Amino acid sequence: MCFALLGGPLLTALAGVHGPGALTLSLCYLLAGGVTWFLTNHLLEWRRAA
Repeated sequence: MCFALLGGPLLTALAGVHGPGALTLSLCYLLAGGVTWFLTNHLLEWRRAA
């Protein structure tokens, strides 16, 4: 799933084709994934403690 989301923009950036914000798009995907992972883990810990 991760490669499916990041593969296109990363390959576009590596190929030197400067599409509309390929690097920015990749960084946004990574940021969103990190925030989702962080919130999911803390939600699970909170549910276990309750």
